[in-house]
Formats: sequence, C-alpha cells, structure tokens
Amino acid sequence: MWEWSPEREEFYLHQFTAAQPDLNYDNPAVLEEMMGVLKFWLDLGVDGFRVDSLPHLFEDPEFRDQVPAEIKVESKGPVLTPAEYGYWDHKYTSNLPQTLDVLEKFRELCDSYKARDGRTRWRKGFH
Repeated sequence: MWEWSPEREEFYLHQFTAAQPDLNYDNPAVLEEMMGVLKFWLDLGVDGFRVDSLPHLFEDPEFRDQVPAEIKVESKGPVLTPAEYGYWDHKYTSNLPQTLDVLEKFRELCDSYKARDGRTRWRKGFH
C-alpha cells in the first residue's frame, strides 16, 4: 500500500494500484478541490457520477496495519495470499464513519443543481 516516489523522495499511500494514489480527504483543501471537480462537471451538464471506491476515501489516522481476514478455506479452490485484496480485513481502510460526511457534501452539491433545473443527478445504488 505504500509506494516510494523518487521524484518527491517520500512514500505515498495507495489502496489499489500504484498509479492510483489515495487522496487525503482529512485535508480540507483536498475536499474543497474535489468539490470543485464535481462542480466543473456539473456545470458541463453531466447527469451524475460513479464513485467506485467511495468506501476507501479515508484511512485510519494512526495508519495501523491491516489484519488478515477470517477466511473460510475450502478443500478445493485457491487460497488467498497477502498480495490479494481479499486476504485482508480492511477495517482500517474501508467504510470509516467520516466517509458519510463527505458523501453528504457530494449529495448536497448534486441537490443544489437539481434545485436550479429540476434534474436529478443522484441515484440510489448502481449495478
């Protein structure tokens, strides 16, 4: 999850691939910038957004190590390794309470555009 950046001479965190660094949503400037990105696209007329990794917006502020998940091992089939996502519990990096606060801000922004033109940009769930 930690990747060395030779250009910056420091490590950065990523939940998925190294090409997708995590943003620090604990930093108000990051949230403000992302709200600006949403406004940019809403102003262009998009109908909404798909946020695949919403549960992973925040990490534990103490950066505690993940613990292995309790995995039921079948007699047949592959066994997960530590390099695989499903091996870990993710209790420190998934669905943390502050995620709902950010989601509420995203929703308020989308609703403010609906108040202007009557077009819904927020859908419950997706498949």
